[in-house]
Amino acid sequence: MFQSIENFWRYLMKHIIAVLTLFCATLHGFDAISYEGINIFDINIKNQGDVAYVSPGETIGIHAKYRFTEGRAGNSINQIIVGIDGIGSQTCIANGISIRQTDGSFKMCDFLSFSVTKKHIDITESVAHFAIVAPTEPGQYAVRFRRTQAYTPYDALSDHYWSKEKGPSEDATIGYIIVE
Repeated sequence: MFQSIENFWRYLMKHIIAVLTLFCATLHGFDAISYEGINIFDINIKNQGDVAYVSPGETIGIHAKYRFTEGRAGNSINQIIVGIDGIGSQTCIANGISIRQTDGSFKMCDFLSFSVTKKHIDITESVAHFAIVAPTEPGQYAVRFRRTQAYTPYDALSDHYWSKEKGPSEDATIGYIIVE
């Protein structure tokens, strides 16, 4: 089965890392992740839960629910961006404007609908179906999110908000992908 002891150890270490990743993810409790005034919950990566095995360069479908739990400065535009730790952001899953209500609460309204039609389509809590692309190098990678305040989703994905050196903390991890 193994052509050398080196191949055996490589195989063994790869699977030990995978088991440890699953164990840590279970301890982390990906039921609901709260970070920067946003909760992300019910995460499902490639129909494998919050830890998924993927191929190098594969496009990975992700399903998650989110909730903005705090508003920002009145009428500020906010995004939720998702990406891979150490690599960068890849997609924007929400783009809303924070509207203060008369009772002091807030709701997040879809920015495009608001700016074009002035309709207040509430996206304070919603479901997101989106995709990211796996790295081409084998290994384990944390999938993370962050809140931005950019004018457009395109701007939110820039290195200004998330680069290899300046990404969200470990507290923003919503799952792991293991590239094999």
